Amino acid sequence: MLEYMGAWEWYDCQVKLAEGVVHTRGNKPVVRRGAAIRVMDRIQGKSVGGVGRVIEEGQKKPDTPSKSTTKQARIVQRKHIHTQLTRGHKLKEKLVKGLGLGILLSPKIWEYTKMGMEELDVLVGNIRADAKRLRLLDILDQQLRLLITDKPDLDSLLSSLKAEALVSEEDCWDLKLTFALEAEAMPTGSLDTAVDSLIADVSSQVFGKPVLEKEDSVMVDGRVEISCDTFNQLRRGEWLDNWMVFAGIQMSDKPYFVKCGHSIPFNVPFGRTGGMRHAPRPLAGWRKTIEAYREQYGQNILVYFCPLNVNSNHFTLLEINEREKVIYHYDSKAERVVDGRIKTQVGKKVEVRIGSYHCDIKRG
Repeated sequence: MLEYMGAWEWYDCQVKLAEGVVHTRGNKPVVRRGAAIRVMDRIQGKSVGGVGRVIEEGQKKPDTPSKSTTKQARIVQRKHIHTQLTRGHKLKEKLVKGLGLGILLSPKIWEYTKMGMEELDVLVGNIRADAKRLRLLDILDQQLRLLITDKPDLDSLLSSLKAEALVSEEDCWDLKLTFALEAEAMPTGSLDTAVDSLIADVSSQVFGKPVLEKEDSVMVDGRVEISCDTFNQLRRGEWLDNWMVFAGIQMSDKPYFVKCGHSIPFNVPFGRTGGMRHAPRPLAGWRKTIEAYREQYGQNILVYFCPLNVNSNHFTLLEINEREKVIYHYDSKAERVVDGRIKTQVGKKVEVRIGSYHCDIKRG
């Protein structure tokens, strides 16, 4: 939508400039229609002389399109460009001018761009008469401006919606769960209810039976097989195992160049007292994995996610970022953010076993 608006603004500016410099055959300044035709001709351009399409030896030369075919193609292209510019015109001069940028987030925005100008005037008038909708559009306007410059602030979005009584308390909690906004404690029992619902859905919709059995398992993303008993680990106070952590990372939305693996125990038990000591070479296996990826993908620079199991009671995440030549260690229990100059146990082992990249410790 923003691109359509930008295209329209540029086009409108070009037409106004053409009105001042383009003349008819009678040496009179053209009106807007004539200027618009001239600008559209320039947009479509003319055939560019030169080498043309390269034909390999022995290959049949393609048929040259007839003049009528070329003309028809230009007409179709012109209509397409005109449609996009008309959308931008309606968006910028009617909808956004009358209601602000927030209207671009309306689920009916495509329907609005198909309306006539008079219909849009009526629509804008009706929306402006609704104080509640105007408050919502104001909030969305702020979020869209944040999206353009950086990223939306979902916490402030929910706070604004709640302050204006635009969402119920229940809807607000649903949004917080959907977008992982967990600054406040979850309502008592809500997590168990969600897990029960998940287990019931898997049982009925995946296996077609009322109750799951111990041997039932599911495949996550075609790569990770986990037992259905593992779902109970999602309840409050339960310990996530390596398989559940790996499945969570595997399901996450990440770019193609991000590779992940199973959790690595960073400490091992010793003695009869249940004490823990640092594993001697915890990252040796990951170094071999990285070398294998390098051999497989060549010069393609990758990013690796490697969960670490610390003291058998805490998971952290190691990000080995070859693109930035830096390694990040995300630890929710870190006492403070370390800039990499202060060497931690993880940082020392990373530099020895993975490479001499800069290592940052961050809360996560």
